[in-house]
Amino acid sequence: LEQTDKAIALLEGARSRGLLTEARDYQTLFALYFNADGQEKRVIEVINEGLQKGVLQRDLQTLQALAQATFFSEDIPLAIATFREAAALDPKGETGLNLAKVLSGEGEDAAARDAAKAALAKGVARPGEAWMVIARSEAQLDNTAGARAALQEAAKHAETREQANRMLQQFR
Repeated sequence: LEQTDKAIALLEGARSRGLLTEARDYQTLFALYFNADGQEKRVIEVINEGLQKGVLQRDLQTLQALAQATFFSEDIPLAIATFREAAALDPKGETGLNLAKVLSGEGEDAAARDAAKAALAKGVARPGEAWMVIARSEAQLDNTAGARAALQEAAKHAETREQANRMLQQFR
């Protein structure tokens, strides 16, 4: 009913009295915080409490939320570690692609390339984006042939075709 503040207050009251006893209770609370601006640290706090109490499991959904919250709260080392853990659980490679993007942004080019390749192997929904990460990584690693080959693969996908073709022109 778009009364997020009231919902948070109710759940926080229950939490302070130790009444959050099911995973969905914690999931609801951290989702509400996630949808409230600037509340990433509260998301982390709620998830960590749920994990410590054994109410939440270290499953894909929980780890994805924790990874995103740590990323947005700018705890990049913890975000990378959590994305890695979540990526291992993700059968579709989407979390691995997010990991690759974070690693690329941090200049960890070899690790970014490897994470993007692992995401491709799992059948990530946006393979062009994975190929773009690989291309950037290879370029940073001074592997021009690898970067060109990755851009050619990225150019095969609608979501990255234009960008990949522009970058390929720079290699000519």
